[in-house]
Amino acid sequence: MSPLPSEKEYESKPILTLVAFPRLGWAHTGPEVRLGLAWSDEQVEAALASDVAWAENEVNRCVTVPMTQNQFDALVSFTFNVGKTGFDHSSALRDFNNGVIRVANDLLMWEQPPVLKGRRESERQQFLTKEL
Repeated sequence: MSPLPSEKEYESKPILTLVAFPRLGWAHTGPEVRLGLAWSDEQVEAALASDVAWAENEVNRCVTVPMTQNQFDALVSFTFNVGKTGFDHSSALRDFNNGVIRVANDLLMWEQPPVLKGRRESERQQFLTKEL
């Protein structure tokens, strides 16, 4: 999965989240993440690949129609954020599998809390971007 175009750069050193646990890279958390730690670009990318593997598997398992790489990436980002149950029961998945055109707009229904609005817009834009 490629990061969404509007996402900021990853964190190479841990920062504290609002709930006071450190995250590193593309929002990676875990027992190995502690303040003072620094990761290389390669470590950040490896953690991202590991962190999103379940979401990639879920999209591959649930989507029953052909999709472009951009559609896949947008759906993986969405799934990673809303969780397995959220994706499995979403109108976005149902509509996509049924060939309904409004799928990209279905993603926008998941913009609560309001801080997610930008992420959903980016996922929508990526979903709609034609392959080169």
